Amino acid sequence: MPDRDQAQIARAIQQTAKPILIWLEFQDCAGNTESFLRASRPSAAEVILDMLSLDYHETVMAAAGRQSKENRDRPVKEQPGTYIAVVEGSIPTGANGAYCTIGGESALDIARSVCGNAAATIAIGTCATFGGIPAAAPWGAPVLLWYICAG
Repeated sequence: MPDRDQAQIARAIQQTAKPILIWLEFQDCAGNTESFLRASRPSAAEVILDMLSLDYHETVMAAAGRQSKENRDRPVKEQPGTYIAVVEGSIPTGANGAYCTIGGESALDIARSVCGNAAATIAIGTCATFGGIPAAAPWGAPVLLWYICAG
């Protein structure tokens, strides 16, 4: 392959935007986040620096308060259908979602907004898929993420 072709390919790769990832944490123990951070092949650093644009993750991002909310909401508003949403933790639906709030917003509303505009939503762990301990009898009831996001 000629050098000029190699340089052109390298420039095209560098200009290609990495997929945006919005990682939501609701009622969880952060166990899935801990597993991700301890991964070795690829490492979390390789994923974050080379493969994806991790725009929002409460545990690992430096932003806080208004800035973190802006990081979460920017792709939802400006690039709907182009980012990937990851949900870790259960999403309580009782009392209109009041049992889990972040920055004054219910987890239920956040999930509907973020997941409803995502290209794909990935539920990580038993809490996100079946409600985990918060959904255990006699108080809880499992709520499937697809039902929340479709609503």
